[in-house]
Amino acid sequence: DATDPMLALVAAGLGFAITTPLCLWQARHYVSQVKVLPLSAFVRDGRPYPTLERTFYLVSQEGALGKLPEEIQEVVRVAARVLKREIVAALKLDSAAIRIEAE
Repeated sequence: DATDPMLALVAAGLGFAITTPLCLWQARHYVSQVKVLPLSAFVRDGRPYPTLERTFYLVSQEGALGKLPEEIQEVVRVAARVLKREIVAALKLDSAAIRIEAE
């Protein structure tokens, strides 16, 4: 599903959705019209849902692309930090709600 139409339906009171912070940030003009809850606010079998995570990998053959993989890695790290700040601010989240680990 596309983020904007999905959140438009939720904002109109026509259901609910499970989405990622990035998708919610993408359609942040709906944030004031929806209630945002982390999955940890819900329980299953008496326990909160586990923390969800997403991992991205950059793979290259050693030496094949020169310094390009390292440069891409640094650009992605910077972009992730900036995006995290923007998502946290736009969605009024605790900064601990989004974790970025770089190896």
